[in-house]
Amino acid sequence: IPIVKIILTEDKDYLPATSYVEYRWISKGYVDSVPFYVYDDRYAIITFDADLPKITVIRSRVIASAFLRQFHSMWDKATPLNKIQKKPVRG
Repeated sequence: IPIVKIILTEDKDYLPATSYVEYRWISKGYVDSVPFYVYDDRYAIITFDADLPKITVIRSRVIASAFLRQFHSMWDKATPLNKIQKKPVRG
């Protein structure tokens, strides 16, 4: 059973983890390129300024709950990986 849910845009073919992750794809029109994570009472945003990523973590049950609801809304719109025919990843 997957313990991590990840939404990718349809232009991404690389899936580094498959045994513990459930992937879905969504149109790039629905999302921006600022990844976020929601876990427990934390909401984390990752930005890639300059050469180093910057991670901002907000510890708030209210904020984490709000973004978790947003994630589930996008998750419901996204297409499960097994329903999409993608070309093979070339190494």
